[in-house]
Amino acid sequence: MTAWISGTTNTTAHAGAALSADYKLAEGSDISLRGLYSNFRNWGHKFVYTMNDVGLYDPTNPTGNAPAYSQDWRRPNMAVAAWLYKAST
Repeated sequence: MTAWISGTTNTTAHAGAALSADYKLAEGSDISLRGLYSNFRNWGHKFVYTMNDVGLYDPTNPTGNAPAYSQDWRRPNMAVAAWLYKAST
């Protein structure tokens, strides 16, 4: 018999900013700047313990049924940025 114990942890963080500025040089002219920035982190950790029944012990292969541990780390970091500059006279 084999048994698994597993679990996950997740941490998310998000930061962003938006900017908008308009300036008029003269009557009928227009200059504008707009921007957006966003940063998203979706971090996580998964672990698995695998345990085997002692009744499956094989003396010719002493490590074949040993308990095992594995883990998986996620560290994605996604960022988006956009800028728009407009000028008319």
